[in-house]
Amino acid sequence: MPHKAPKLCSHQRCGNLVKAGDIYCPIHKPLHKTDYKRAHPEFNRLYTTAQWRRYRAGYLATYPLCVNFDTCHNAATVVDHIKDHNGDYELFWEPDNHQPMCAECHNKKTAKTRGWGKNKSVGNGNKG
Repeated sequence: MPHKAPKLCSHQRCGNLVKAGDIYCPIHKPLHKTDYKRAHPEFNRLYTTAQWRRYRAGYLATYPLCVNFDTCHNAATVVDHIKDHNGDYELFWEPDNHQPMCAECHNKKTAKTRGWGKNKSVGNGNKG
């Protein structure tokens, strides 16, 4: 059986090598224990199906611009779920729950709705 070559740690700007099958080096692995994909593998599986890939391609062909195009001026690359489906299969597939977004706007929305990011204490301190 051929030996797989080591690859770079997936932590941003880390140059450490990790063995095949690992994602993060020992230094950064503890920082990623709560990664969304790792915490919710059952949700993530919905995005890897051929059915979703076909739907996504068709949706983005129909709606090629980010819903925030007036301010961001980017093409849509993500089919965003307006209301988080939390693994609800019907809500995942509900067309009225989808909107086209660029990756940048989608990442900002996701970070805000999940309470991620460094600026949690900006403003009045209230979440929401």
